[in-house]
Amino acid sequence: MPLDLALRDKILAAVEAGFDEQVAYTQELVRFASTRGQEHTVQDFIFRAMKQRGFTMDRFAMDKEAIAAHPGGAPFSDTHSEAPIVVGIHRPREEKGRSLILQAHVDVVPAGPADQWKHPPFDPVIEGDWMYGRGVPT
Repeated sequence: MPLDLALRDKILAAVEAGFDEQVAYTQELVRFASTRGQEHTVQDFIFRAMKQRGFTMDRFAMDKEAIAAHPGGAPFSDTHSEAPIVVGIHRPREEKGRSLILQAHVDVVPAGPADQWKHPPFDPVIEGDWMYGRGVPT
């Protein structure tokens, strides 16, 4: 189904109008040192941000037994994250049309050697059209 041109223009205008705010939000996310075992603070931040936007929020632990029993599931290790799953549900004023699910994860990889970073990894820096920092979307 092709996108209506008026709707496309409205979406592009909304993205442009909120661009600076989205960049600032991304910088806030990068400032969290969300490495293995430290994911809770950024998960709490995401929970609050989505709640402020009017989402119905839920937070729960992974069901290790259900995941392990699933045909596509992977085994858990002793070092597997204990970070909660955070879910935000947007309920439209009127339900019509199709649904959209947006899924994301929080990076938990180490930042690596500090001397290999031009700027500290959890200090989001913008140079020209690029933002630098650990976990910055590219």
